[in-house]
Amino acid sequence: MATYDERDEIQIQLSMGQIATVHVLAGPAYGQYETTVAENPDPEIRQTVLFDPTDDGGEGPGPEGGAGPRSENGPGPRLEIGPGTPVRISVADGGQAITFETIVARRSFSKLYLDPPVWCERRQRRQHVRVQVTLLAVYTPIVADSSEAKIPPPGPGAKPEDWVKADPFRVVRGRTRDLSAGGMLLLSPVPLNRGERVQALVDLGRYGPIQVVAECVRQAGKTVMLGREHFMLAMRFVHIDRHSQEKVISLVFEVQRRQLAAGVSSAPPTARGVGA
Repeated sequence: MATYDERDEIQIQLSMGQIATVHVLAGPAYGQYETTVAENPDPEIRQTVLFDPTDDGGEGPGPEGGAGPRSENGPGPRLEIGPGTPVRISVADGGQAITFETIVARRSFSKLYLDPPVWCERRQRRQHVRVQVTLLAVYTPIVADSSEAKIPPPGPGAKPEDWVKADPFRVVRGRTRDLSAGGMLLLSPVPLNRGERVQALVDLGRYGPIQVVAECVRQAGKTVMLGREHFMLAMRFVHIDRHSQEKVISLVFEVQRRQLAAGVSSAPPTARGVGA
């Protein structure tokens, strides 16, 4: 989820050599460029320094990776990114993507020295491929510090109906809207608060059922399914064994292959259609 930082001084720490995308927002060099983070010659001054993407021996990389920016009237002086130019910088940093806006404070020796950001957005980068797929899922809440925390799970290979029979009053029936090896978007008739955990069983069709412990990351809205209101719950798998994860990955790849062969379907596939 994106986080926005609007304090007077936003701290951005980038490493030398990181690839950065520079969006010049106004001025003669308007466009998008690729460059790298340069070393800050004065570490005591917290300042982002980039190599000027328009300076490459007179033929620097231009918008969208083309030739160096020139005047629209043909050959002429190269269009430089000068002081006062507003820019938006995007950098992938580990598990997150950082985007911030600022202005160029000065240009010296083919480097751009940036003012502190005026706006910053950080987004977590998705680590697992996600596909739309409708699967039957049942779960029971995990209650902290309770001997009745969860039902004893039926043995390996148990199906959703086995869970329902084991505890018909506490087991909740739901369906997935999408799935990855790291989590799922669950359609549930019962809401969950952020941080609540459940023991869940997801039926992967011919790949068989898997049992996981999942945590609610957020409520993503509501929808109507089978004439009944359901909550869309973004769930993160906090415990999934390796074998179960491999099953999910196999299913995800199969769904992707089907989508590539038939085009992206407007309706998510179901467990019955997987592996047929």
